[in-house]
Amino acid sequence: MEEVVLMKRIMVVMFLCCLVSPHVAQAAYKDVPHTHWGKETVDWVIEEGYMTSYDGYFSPNKPIARIDAIVALAKMAGIHEQPVTRKLAFTDLQPTDKGYSIIEQLVTREVLVEQQTFQPYEPITRAQLSKLLAMLFTIQTDYKNTSHFTDVPNTLWAKSYIESLADIGIIDRTQHSFYPHRPVTKVQLAAFMHRIQSFEQKMLEHDVIYDYLQKKYIFTFNYSDSWVKRVIDLVNIERSKENLLPLVLDEQLSQIAIIKAMDMKDNRYFEHKSPTYGYAWDMASLFNYQFQRFGENIAIRFQSPEDVVYAWMNSEKHRANILKAHFTHIGIGIQYDEVEKQMYWVQFFATK
Repeated sequence: MEEVVLMKRIMVVMFLCCLVSPHVAQAAYKDVPHTHWGKETVDWVIEEGYMTSYDGYFSPNKPIARIDAIVALAKMAGIHEQPVTRKLAFTDLQPTDKGYSIIEQLVTREVLVEQQTFQPYEPITRAQLSKLLAMLFTIQTDYKNTSHFTDVPNTLWAKSYIESLADIGIIDRTQHSFYPHRPVTKVQLAAFMHRIQSFEQKMLEHDVIYDYLQKKYIFTFNYSDSWVKRVIDLVNIERSKENLLPLVLDEQLSQIAIIKAMDMKDNRYFEHKSPTYGYAWDMASLFNYQFQRFGENIAIRFQSPEDVVYAWMNSEKHRANILKAHFTHIGIGIQYDEVEKQMYWVQFFATK
């Protein structure tokens, strides 16, 4: 009896393995081995439905046509086929052609320029893709960039797009050359798309923000997330002693507090008024933070959450901010200066 039960269990396991194996095989493309540098990104674009494979082949090194690249990127951006509303000026693109309604939508959004020809089946170049990525995913671009390539001269029309994307990691800035006129292959497009997705996730999680004043993206990470939580816990303990409601961690407010702490560290000052951004409420407005009332506590050198909160609570003005009944949200910024061996602390309070 036990042998029969055991055999049944073995057969069930074998049956389940048969069910699972086709799914595993789908991810193993014949021309994208597990050792291929783009394996992860190829699996990702296929699983998300942005690109397709045929008969087990992905053709990673095949140049991708303009229309195929645009359709794939549009899917990622949430733009889908819809009824055609008008005939575009392109002489080489008809309303019945693949991706026509997507092209129409992108023309309406001014992502693409309506002109005489579109050349849908010509390979998209790396320069063309750079502009398309920036326009389609609303990435801020400008000429104030730290990334430069030897084959991207000042006269190149796509210079600001290429260098701006390199500054935020969409384009690999470690290479000396960019090869702007080379065609983009399928695997390269998949890699660009994966980096865009990662960057957008960082934006959603308040790990990066565009600074319109300094014309650059700022990556905003606290020195210690556990210290942030500890500071807020200690503040709320003090508020509970006065029968006040606890403050709620606001990730957007913390992001601005991090920028203030970074600004103090980078510019070597310790003042409520930033030489870069002005006062705290000026910063909040600059970064489009909505509030009714605003407050700030700053500190320097303290080496632990306990020490800094203790110091704030023993200062009349800082204590007053911590215990204001009308404040509802809090943001914390903590940065460490490796050169000066100093810790910078920022508390932002807001009524929303």
